[in-house]
Amino acid sequence: MDELDPLPVIRHHFNSLSLSEKEKKDIEATFKSLAILLGRKALGDDVEEQLKQVQAQVQLWKSGATAMVYSAFWAAAEEYAEGVGKILSATVKGLI
Repeated sequence: MDELDPLPVIRHHFNSLSLSEKEKKDIEATFKSLAILLGRKALGDDVEEQLKQVQAQVQLWKSGATAMVYSAFWAAAEEYAEGVGKILSATVKGLI
């Protein structure tokens, strides 16, 4: 598994949820966008507006039947960020 690939992380968190294929694809696309934007932000790009759009999309999942999606999405985002942080840290240490 490519440790920077966000899809295994999000799939792990949504494994136990009953979602349609379309819902899964939409969530995966949103999560992939988040991962790309976080990478761009780490490189110094101004992506605040795009991050707000992702946040707004995820906020829609917070109410009703999709509340579990909201929680799982942010749990996956935290796990992914921690993993990427460790990889980036190891990469930088390898350069020193």
